[in-house]
Amino acid sequence: MPSAVSPSLSSTPLGATIRARREEAGVEQADLASRVGISPGHLSRCERGERVISRETYEALIEALAELAAEQRGAA
Repeated sequence: MPSAVSPSLSSTPLGATIRARREEAGVEQADLASRVGISPGHLSRCERGERVISRETYEALIEALAELAAEQRGAA
């Protein structure tokens, strides 16, 4: 039976995954935050699981990280 409670986008594993992908791309928090339109402090709190990541922010982060990864592949 499915749970009535949807999973939270504020969980530490999600934030840790975002941090890991950002670090793999060699991007500073300030640069990723600027690209997504949030403050570096907000991104930091999201990465630590201390803030809820809105769907809009989550999607923007995923898109920005994908673009950064593609840029890295192109530069290599």
